[in-house]
Amino acid sequence: MRPEYLVGIRSRRVNLLDPDNLYVKDIVDQIRYAGLIPEDTPEVIEIEITQEKVSKYKEEETIITLKRNGN
Repeated sequence: MRPEYLVGIRSRRVNLLDPDNLYVKDIVDQIRYAGLIPEDTPEVIEIEITQEKVSKYKEEETIITLKRNGN
């Protein structure tokens, strides 16, 4: 069975990070504290992390999406 929620985190940066340096624990914890997901366990959420290179610092952003899977 798939997890109930898919949390997508897309980092748009001038300088891409090494995959192990793209820290997302605080983001997921804040989604949980806000009551948008009940837990952050593997049975409840799946996390998808992507990066995209942009040419200017003013284009940098982090885009967070939350989707409920139709189990």
